[in-house]
Amino acid sequence: MLFICCASVTVCAQQALVDSLTHRLNKVQTMAKKVEIYYQMGDDLVNQDTAKAVSFVRKGLSYAKGSPFYEGLGYFYLGRVYMEFSRNKAVKSFDSAIYYLAPIATAESVIYQSRAWANKAVLAQMNGDNTTYIRLFLEKAIPLAGKGGDSLRMADGYTNVSLPFMNFGQYEKAILYLNKSAALFRRLGPE
Repeated sequence: MLFICCASVTVCAQQALVDSLTHRLNKVQTMAKKVEIYYQMGDDLVNQDTAKAVSFVRKGLSYAKGSPFYEGLGYFYLGRVYMEFSRNKAVKSFDSAIYYLAPIATAESVIYQSRAWANKAVLAQMNGDNTTYIRLFLEKAIPLAGKGGDSLRMADGYTNVSLPFMNFGQYEKAILYLNKSAALFRRLGPE
């Protein structure tokens, strides 16, 4: 009985979310806003209904054709959905996102590239490859976050890099990256 009640609440909440975003979708005029709403719908549903999540992101991608930034953004969100159930498709989607976003020199594009590389790093770690995890953070995700002006994402990246070193008893390396993270957090913190 409790399961049925919980499932009913989840379905109702999911439907309310879709209805709300669909209502917003009907009000917007620009391609960019429609695409963003479809991507948001997919991202919001990823933990409840991956099939619907993929469908919404793909719908957004169909509107984004011809706009490299929004195509890249779509593949980024598609990769996030695929991370839940298909690591190979997730990697391919993140690679496509990076392909579309790399020529675009805006801070927003660079930050999404950083996020795509960070997600690829997480996928490598999920496959047991801590070396690639660390390398992708240090060579791609963190430098791109810095280039995009996102110090918080840089600090988070250094914290992420420290964890495998701690897990394998390489405490000096872990402390090095934790100190880099702490320095960024101190700089960002209130005076």
